[in-house]
Amino acid sequence: MREDQEWLREILREIELILGFIEGKTRTDFDSDLMLQRAVLHSLVIIGEATSRLSEEFRSRHSNIPWKDIRAMRNILVHSYFAVDLRGRPPRKTSTRSRG
Repeated sequence: MREDQEWLREILREIELILGFIEGKTRTDFDSDLMLQRAVLHSLVIIGEATSRLSEEFRSRHSNIPWKDIRAMRNILVHSYFAVDLRGRPPRKTSTRSRG
């Protein structure tokens, strides 16, 4: 069984990939580039899957992170693909590094 640290490395790797994919891109670029959209969405699915593999103990110790929301997004992307509408969503970027 993989350890939490391995899953965290996978999550960080996917976050770094997303940041690389969108670097220098505008919202218009994203909206018009199907390959970019799919790359980002695929990484989000992997992140959601990896978060569900983290131990309950780890998730409890880090309860400030919305683990259920991350997993829910993964489920929406995987199971409700045709209902996902990326238009009109404001771009969101928050820090992935700990503060302090």
